[in-house]
Amino acid sequence: MRTAFFRCGAQKYAGTVASIPGFADGGGLYESAPFAHLDESDAVRIARDTFGITATRADRLDTERDDSFRLVTATADFVLKVAHPDDPAAAINLQTAALQHAAGSDAELPLQRVHRSADGRVEPVVDGRIARLLDWIPGTPLYQLRPDDTQLAQLGGSLARLSRALRGFSHPAASRPFAWDVLRAADLRPLLDDLPNAPAAEALRRLERDVLPHAGQLPMQVIHNDFHPGNVLVDAASENFVVGILDFGDTVHTARVADVAVAASYLLFPGGHTWCELETFIDGYGRVAGLSALERSVILPLAGARFAQRILVNWWLGRGNPDDRAATTLARDGNTAALAALLDTEN
Repeated sequence: MRTAFFRCGAQKYAGTVASIPGFADGGGLYESAPFAHLDESDAVRIARDTFGITATRADRLDTERDDSFRLVTATADFVLKVAHPDDPAAAINLQTAALQHAAGSDAELPLQRVHRSADGRVEPVVDGRIARLLDWIPGTPLYQLRPDDTQLAQLGGSLARLSRALRGFSHPAASRPFAWDVLRAADLRPLLDDLPNAPAAEALRRLERDVLPHAGQLPMQVIHNDFHPGNVLVDAASENFVVGILDFGDTVHTARVADVAVAASYLLFPGGHTWCELETFIDGYGRVAGLSALERSVILPLAGARFAQRILVNWWLGRGNPDDRAATTLARDGNTAALAALLDTEN
């Protein structure tokens, strides 16, 4: 397993943040304060006392918000995740339940399995924080290579299998107002008052013009919503190429095709692919899960709206953290250039 903190140079800030204008409850990006982090010895203790796992070593993983560790044991490796103390239990349970449902629907999907605690719980509470034990999946993060056409098709097929596995899944927290739901991207427009960005403004306009009037005709379901190069593990020597799909933290109920658009935005930048090259990825998805003519027609404007989200939300969350400003600015510049090129493609 690898961590999901890679977000094109910018991280979603885990400190105290103000609610995003236009969204109730902070847009699903929860208010939080700095907290005392666990160390490696704490991870070994929790593994032993809570999960009955004897770890010979615990290695901290870089994550956005929680305490995560790779646990090394004599027989297998695991990932211990201990949630931020302010994270709502319902939001964490959404991740766990979606992961379990998808794995149960398609046992061949390369997903982490959730392990129960010694007393049978999947989300035991340790010192006031929710803990989870997951499989460690070995593999190379997608951002370390540039997939060829065959591999792009395999990426699309793997995402489609996950979408298909999540059909019929429901959870109360999946319908929360969420700033990373691309169908809600136009609600971010107030942020443009503080961060003027012409390509982002145009992307939101096209979302409102070309997508939202047809939203009621798009298939809706719970989706992964974060198929970016830090959340996909690959093995170029494997027949299936994709060997791991990680991090259900952005799971939401929205248009099914949004999963394709979100992934496409990252394949464009920082992936360096052209829109024409992404037809292979889109076709790979369509061959497995199917795509209607309407869904295909909205992928490009939805990808543009995702770029607008990446520009605006990451700026909003990082603006109060001096350590994030340089990385956020660099990511914003790259995303803005990529979005401008995408908008030219659509003309």
